[in-house]
Amino acid sequence: LLPALLAGQDKPVPEKLTLEALYHPSQKVTYVPRPPARWRWLPNGGLLETRIDAATGKGSLSLLDAKTFQPKPLLELERLTKALVQAGAAEPEIKGALGRGSFTWNHGQSAFVTSLQGDLYWVDVAKTTARRLTTAPGDEDEAAFSPDNSKLAFLRGNDLFVVEVATAQ
Repeated sequence: LLPALLAGQDKPVPEKLTLEALYHPSQKVTYVPRPPARWRWLPNGGLLETRIDAATGKGSLSLLDAKTFQPKPLLELERLTKALVQAGAAEPEIKGALGRGSFTWNHGQSAFVTSLQGDLYWVDVAKTTARRLTTAPGDEDEAAFSPDNSKLAFLRGNDLFVVEVATAQ
């Protein structure tokens, strides 16, 4: 089973399963490849699918009907990546965050916030535009939209901050 899981690895496959193979920063081997798709329940009962084609690296975000599993395209990841780069994010960090599907959606699922390089970026799904909301040092955690979606609250360290989505202030 282990050789089958390791097929296609860039690094040589170790003969034995060792702690170094699992945890060493430079010798670590990924035993299970990234899944081609990830799913996440949305507050409205739908499923968000993040799918990345391993051969081409192209991906998409789709909404799946929970009863029929029929996808409805939401975003092309190439367009989203381009919008986030224009807003100031680094492309390698974007691909990692999108692959994890780490989004905080607003109440109408028309926009979301994602954390990249320790800053928060707001994305309008319909327009595929992005805006950087924070630039201060330190990671922002636990982002949550206000009931009217006009503000975003988050934690930085042990402090609570609020930013206006429209002005990033």
